[in-house]
Amino acid sequence: MKNLLLATVLLLISSALLAQNAVKKGDIVIHLAGTDYSDHTYNIDIYKKGNSTKIVYAYRDSLKGSKVKADPEYRRIHNNMAKYSSADTKRNPAWDTIGMIFEKYYAYTRDSITLNLKTDTSYSNLLQHVAKADKAQLTPKIDVIVLDGNGMIINIITADKNMQAEVSNPEVKTHPLLVGFIINTLNKDKNSSAVQKIRKYYIDFR
Repeated sequence: MKNLLLATVLLLISSALLAQNAVKKGDIVIHLAGTDYSDHTYNIDIYKKGNSTKIVYAYRDSLKGSKVKADPEYRRIHNNMAKYSSADTKRNPAWDTIGMIFEKYYAYTRDSITLNLKTDTSYSNLLQHVAKADKAQLTPKIDVIVLDGNGMIINIITADKNMQAEVSNPEVKTHPLLVGFIINTLNKDKNSSAVQKIRKYYIDFR
C-alpha cells in the first residue's frame, strides 16, 4: 500500500508540473506531497513569481469508491491487471492510469494564501534557501531503518533546476531545513481548514 501511495503522489506531482508554464529566472515552484501509515494524504504547492508567492494547501478527505468501481476505464484496467506479472513493464503504466482515475474521485479540503515577499522578507529568504538546497541538505541520510511511517516527496523547480527527493519520517531533529520550511509555510495560514487537518496527523508540523 505504501508503494502505491507514493507512486500516486509522484504521479500527481508530475501532472501538476506538466500543467505549469515554464519557470522564469527568479521564479520558484515547490511541490510537497506526503502521506502517513494511515493513508492521510496532503499537498502543499508553492508558486513564487516576482515578489508574490501563492501557497495552496490541500488535504485529501475521502475517495468516492462507488464511482471508481463504476468507471469503465477502471474496470477495464483492473480486469487486465491479473494478466501482468510483477516484472511486466505494462504493469507500471496500468498503475499510473489507475492513480489518475482515483484522483478524479477524491474529495479535498483546499485553501490558499498569497504573500507579498517585499514585506515578508524572512519567508522570502527561507524560500530562496530551500530552492538552492541540494538533496543532502533536504534529505540527509539517517542510519535508522524505518519499516513504515510518514512518507514525503518534494519537487523544487527553478529556471535552471528540477530536483525531486523522497523522504521517510521527516522530523525536526533529522530534517531541520525541510521540516522548518514546512512549519513556516503552514504558519502562513494556520487557521485554514486544510492546514489544521494536515497538522492533526503530523506532530512535528505543529
